[in-house]
Amino acid sequence: MELTPKSLEDTEDRANIAVSSRDYTFREAGDHDFRGIEALFEQKGKGRGWAVWKYRKNPDGRARVFIVEDPGKTIVGTLAYLPRRFAIAGRGTLTVMQVVDIFLTAELRENRVFLGLLEFGRRHIREARIGVPNQFSSIFGSGPGWRVLGYYETWQFPVLIGGLLVGGTYAFAAPLLNVLSRIYLSAWLPGKHRDLEMRQISRFCRDYALDSAVNHGVRSADYLNWRFVDNPIGNYQVYEFVEKNETVGYCVFTRSDSTAKLSEFVATRRRRGCMRRLIEHCRETEFARISYSGTGLRLGSLGFIRHGYRHDCVAYKLPEGQWFVTGCDIDSEPGRTPLASGQAP
Repeated sequence: MELTPKSLEDTEDRANIAVSSRDYTFREAGDHDFRGIEALFEQKGKGRGWAVWKYRKNPDGRARVFIVEDPGKTIVGTLAYLPRRFAIAGRGTLTVMQVVDIFLTAELRENRVFLGLLEFGRRHIREARIGVPNQFSSIFGSGPGWRVLGYYETWQFPVLIGGLLVGGTYAFAAPLLNVLSRIYLSAWLPGKHRDLEMRQISRFCRDYALDSAVNHGVRSADYLNWRFVDNPIGNYQVYEFVEKNETVGYCVFTRSDSTAKLSEFVATRRRRGCMRRLIEHCRETEFARISYSGTGLRLGSLGFIRHGYRHDCVAYKLPEGQWFVTGCDIDSEPGRTPLASGQAP
């Protein structure tokens, strides 16, 4: 069954009957509920100590968190709406809410409690929303007012592709593939760019302005530090690109086996040179490939190859125009697909 706002309204009475017969309670969570929410997510291997950071310390605003309690007042389900501030071309900024952290205990995942939780959250959130850019986008982002902003795609660059064969049947071909990877880099991004440095930083000290003609998340230093540096869940590596002591961009990535999972790449100028320096760094640190996901990335001209499935990046009551959406803007942490915690349980 497709969960459109219309279908949710049609099932509302039945959901309420099912919920009331079991004495489940829906309500908005307070800070005192966070320990119970974290305990719920421990079932998925997620540790503790992240809820206050995520729901209360976001510089773009406080999250709205909703929970389900069983008759014994134990939290058995939750979902949250996380705010993100976007710069809209020619129209200032707009705060957009994103549904995250949808989770119910196993015994409730197939009954009306799940529908009731979605409906309860929907009633309380009237702001513009960005949906789930994965295979569940049609469930969480369809109906009147929703539309597709663009495709959320994954792109990859072969850094030392032979590294993927180490220890395997075809390991003998690894040296040749690594040579081909170097030739591939030189063909797409020629030049040494020795005047560009890539420096690791401990914190962001400046804001970054992106293309004003494209709708994008605001990259303030406070937000970037909250999202990547102070994040208790992800182990991010953060670098800035420096030309003659002037910062011209930055990148954020994590290691996943032999893959550099790029969460963010921004260059205010010399984009090709900055990307070349990043790829050279990944080669020196023995990454086999770079993987970067988002909407509006425009990576084909840099030698990246689209990989895997593309999913709709959907939104509710957001303006038209070109959109740039990356892991900086959505609930995506290393080792998970985008918004995995917001997937249908």
